[in-house]
Amino acid sequence: MISKRSIAIRCFFLSALSVLYFFASLPEATAQQSTNDQKSKTKPIVFKPPPNGVPADRVGAATRDIEQQDGILTLLVPKGGGLTTLQRPPLVWFVGETFGGQMHAQIARVGVPQNGAMKTSQSRYRKGYYALDLARSDFVLEPGAIYEWTVVLSDPQTGQVNSQVTSYVELTDGLTIESPEDITALAAEGLWFDALAPFVETELSGRVRIDENMAFWELISSAGLSLP
Repeated sequence: MISKRSIAIRCFFLSALSVLYFFASLPEATAQQSTNDQKSKTKPIVFKPPPNGVPADRVGAATRDIEQQDGILTLLVPKGGGLTTLQRPPLVWFVGETFGGQMHAQIARVGVPQNGAMKTSQSRYRKGYYALDLARSDFVLEPGAIYEWTVVLSDPQTGQVNSQVTSYVELTDGLTIESPEDITALAAEGLWFDALAPFVETELSGRVRIDENMAFWELISSAGLSLP
């Protein structure tokens, strides 16, 4: 007959062995997690232009010299425009200093300016990000079409243009991304607006909140963009 004392001793040793096993496996698990974290932190986000060229390559030589930056105004898009699989991509620009006057933004299919989306407002605009929020309109991009996107800062009294920038947007349906939330994969495939979208939150006022973390600046920098 096993005494209560023997049972207690056995239970004690079994508990001790369980604790020892736990702590013995802990360093290996911690090391594995640390390795995984290190890999995720060191994997850079690098934007690579699409292999078939940027949209400006296919709208005629006369438009290719238009820059996405002028004075205090910068469009958040690589030179020559960007591809997307989003019907309502984030059209964001940056105003580098406080500006008082009129801000006009428009996107329309190349050659059909009357069938687009636009926003015109007059105010004193603080330095920061702004956007043409297509989610608040009926306008959507169509596959295969190229769109001209223009933003103008001007004096409404004199009509003088302070800054004007233009770029191009193309909706493509020929690419399939296994992980549509993987910013690194989106950037590597040349899907600029898809890669930018997770960092963008547009307010009702048109002001934009940008998650300016390290990944955002990696994306911006790799696309050759510099903000004033």
